[in-house]
Amino acid sequence: AGLAQPPVSEASVQERLLTYSAGDFREHLPVPHPRFHDVRLARIVSSDGPPQYLLCGDVASEGPGERDARTRFATVQTSGYEQWIGAHAVGLCERASIVADGEDLSPVLQERFDALAPSERR
Repeated sequence: AGLAQPPVSEASVQERLLTYSAGDFREHLPVPHPRFHDVRLARIVSSDGPPQYLLCGDVASEGPGERDARTRFATVQTSGYEQWIGAHAVGLCERASIVADGEDLSPVLQERFDALAPSERR
């Protein structure tokens, strides 16, 4: 008999996705004052494998004289993690189902992102 995979803890997946997403945005996002909106844990269920978890949300640049133009993003758990921004993220998030509680994780992601910020603010 084969070994069964242990059930995935959505809380632990959520923690890892939030940590990766904050770090990836800190390293690669060319927006000076990003704000996260409507961030949710979601999953894509397929018939041939375990569910694929992702964070779906919007990121916007908000600051003095800056336009609040939101862009969709998806942080996906793959063999590692991937972050998608724009049209590909929209497609992924449209296929996904929000997990049962559907809690808005924007404040948590914002806090993690801000904690990674340089100590000097502009």
